[in-house]
Amino acid sequence: MFYGITTNPAILERDGVHCTLPALSALASDAFALGATEMQLQAWGGSTQALFECGLHLAEMDDRIVVKRFLLQPAIQCMTGQAGNRLLREGIDVTMTAVYTTHQAFSAAALGATYAAPYLGRMNDNGRAGIDNIIDMQRIVEANDSDMRILGQHSGALTIPHAPERNGACLYLYIM
Repeated sequence: MFYGITTNPAILERDGVHCTLPALSALASDAFALGATEMQLQAWGGSTQALFECGLHLAEMDDRIVVKRFLLQPAIQCMTGQAGNRLLREGIDVTMTAVYTTHQAFSAAALGATYAAPYLGRMNDNGRAGIDNIIDMQRIVEANDSDMRILGQHSGALTIPHAPERNGACLYLYIM
């Protein structure tokens, strides 16, 4: 049983799927036919305007699409730059991905993101206590009365022996 499915251009390339709007539309249709409640698709583009337009096109495919973007300056400008909360103002759910620290999760919440997506595996690979950091991110979100949810992203098998005991912090996990 699953709630949502996520992908990104690197995963698509690895699996031989072209990262084009028509290919992603077909992929999302397949995901929804399999019972996914939402599909997370990463916007791409070399400028703030290109990111915004790509995100808008992705979201127009289906209202269950969540637009993903790295928590980097162009993505922040795409959400809050001169045009002001552009994707969010359009009512588009947004995931800020590549979140590795609590202050990044706080920034994503302050921007109004629907989700923040830390890479659990990469955090662990870099010697960080991934689960503990993600739980701390969730606590910061809750302490600031944000509705943003934390999505821990991980590739491969995963064991979380102590997470449920952490003061009710909730972990939404996307396995890639």
